[in-house]
Amino acid sequence: MSDAPQFDGLLTFPRIKVQNVNCISSPLTWGFPSMTAFMGLMWALERRLAGREEGGEVLFNRVGVVCHAFQPHVSDDGFSHTFHLTRNPVGKDGKTAPIIEEGRANMEISLVFGVQSDVLGDAVGEQQMLARQIGDVLFSMRIAGGSILPMAHKPFFTSLGDEWEERLSKFRSVRRRLLPGFTLIGRDDLLKERHDDLLQEDPTATPLDAWLDMSRINWRCSRIEEVNEDTGEVTERGEWKRDAREGWIVPIPVGYTALSPRYDNSEVDNTRDDSTSFQFVESIYSLGQWVGPHHLSEPADMLWHASYDEENGVYRCINKSKPM
Repeated sequence: MSDAPQFDGLLTFPRIKVQNVNCISSPLTWGFPSMTAFMGLMWALERRLAGREEGGEVLFNRVGVVCHAFQPHVSDDGFSHTFHLTRNPVGKDGKTAPIIEEGRANMEISLVFGVQSDVLGDAVGEQQMLARQIGDVLFSMRIAGGSILPMAHKPFFTSLGDEWEERLSKFRSVRRRLLPGFTLIGRDDLLKERHDDLLQEDPTATPLDAWLDMSRINWRCSRIEEVNEDTGEVTERGEWKRDAREGWIVPIPVGYTALSPRYDNSEVDNTRDDSTSFQFVESIYSLGQWVGPHHLSEPADMLWHASYDEENGVYRCINKSKPM
């Protein structure tokens, strides 16, 4: 299992408006884009910056996202939601192209990258110049398949310093600039707790049962006995109660697990490039929680990093935090 990468500072892109992002985040979930999309954005941005000559080198090690607004393109009839689908232009043969099911949304987010760079020790003016240059590169990219609108707010670097108290103080300054909004953190602990509870009721319960149980609203009926004080007659009635949960808990995809050995690129047709090895995978799931940034105490609470378990073939996003 890979170790968590370190970071010396934060690079923040506040209030980015993105249109038509893919909001089908996995075969089982829809809504806000998966953290794997933002992880891929971070790596793609780092690769694009690697070839430039101006400015200093910036290593992107972690990424966090704060959602300020989210509008999925759906029709709501009060119970179910239906995606707004588009009909593509006719094909070369003049026939109507089939409707491809897809989910789109508009969103306003802030991106926070955990970075390592020599520019963190430079003057503020040089940091602002480099942040603006990186913003120009980011503006030419897509986020979860969506297009970025012109940025109204300037990106900025934050050097966290070496002392622990200084890091906390600098983070408090950053998180104030991210309000109002909600940031997604990982809650693997809640999934394990629920699985342990289900095992006490049913020894055959699986983590999938716990994940499904936490992904829905559960109403449970309990039997209440009432005694008539005048006649002594005992009657029974059912009382329905909804499972109480602490916080805004959501099911999320967090990465992929291998379905096959890793193949050399030349062994598989139609791969994305000619050099990267190839492996068939499927999504893996966990639980997340939306919290206000002011509920987080340190920078690492907000940020996600990638983890690779070569022995078990697991590629996943990691965030280990608990709201205050």
